[in-house]
Amino acid sequence: MNNLINSNDEIDFRYIITRLYYFRFQLIQSSIVLGILFVIISLFQPKMYKSNISFFKINDTNNLSLSVDTILGNDGGINDKLDVDITDIISSKKLSIEVVNHQWTSINNNLISFWGFDKEGIISKFFSSNGTSDFKTLVSEEAAVKEFISKRISINEDLKTGLITVYLETEDRELSVEILNFIKDFVLDFSSSNITQLSEKEVEYLYTRVDSVNDELKQIEQDMINFLDNNKNYLDSPELTIFYQKLVQDRMFTENVMITLLQQVEIAKLNQIKISPVIETLDSPKKAAKKSSPKRIYWLLSGLSLGFILSVLNLIYRRKI
Repeated sequence: MNNLINSNDEIDFRYIITRLYYFRFQLIQSSIVLGILFVIISLFQPKMYKSNISFFKINDTNNLSLSVDTILGNDGGINDKLDVDITDIISSKKLSIEVVNHQWTSINNNLISFWGFDKEGIISKFFSSNGTSDFKTLVSEEAAVKEFISKRISINEDLKTGLITVYLETEDRELSVEILNFIKDFVLDFSSSNITQLSEKEVEYLYTRVDSVNDELKQIEQDMINFLDNNKNYLDSPELTIFYQKLVQDRMFTENVMITLLQQVEIAKLNQIKISPVIETLDSPKKAAKKSSPKRIYWLLSGLSLGFILSVLNLIYRRKI
């Protein structure tokens, strides 16, 4: 080991290279053996196929709608009022649970059974009981959801363009495409249903306010009628005149509120007609032409590198370097 340090107390790299060259055949042999071993291990790894789909958010730029909204005093369409986060929808547990429990045509099974999370272990068979079947189902589902979210699906968002690309890797190339199409339908249906519900709630609220203001208006008009019946000579009294003028002002104010609400009702109905998708797909999923993993070249290089390192460490341990 002292030969590694020269007279200047520095590591002698020339000596190290010379010794490594001297044991080159041993190093190469160890690297090749471990490289072959890693390649053999990779043969037992399941083949994985990756597909992807791209989403983007649509901006509401309908010029006709904008001009109508400007005339009526609105600040934009219903689409502008719904902030949809595509990433949150895709990574939601609700979607993951539906995916792992869905019966997929390509494998004629759900992902929980396909991945084997519903199989009982050797120990659990001896301690199994009918009362814990629901708990086992939940555990299997949770394990499948964790597998799906943490290992099978990945989301990449381009902050400049807003394009969101979803990658999915499974053991079956058709399964990957089938799941991505399911995710696409889920995202589009979710965004569409939410924007429709928002529009319906807006119209419902406006009609409630119209009814309320209409009742107020009727009450004010009735108060004016009662006042005139009881005070036919109100003009002779300054106090009664002021009181009547206040009733007139209240009626005018309430009528203006009613006009504004009716305008908003028409705008809300117009928005229901012009509702458009807020999310669209750019790249539809396609079957993978070749497997994405295992990449045997990486396994081979890892084995060769590890074999070389272990051989060098072995030579150092035996004080041959």
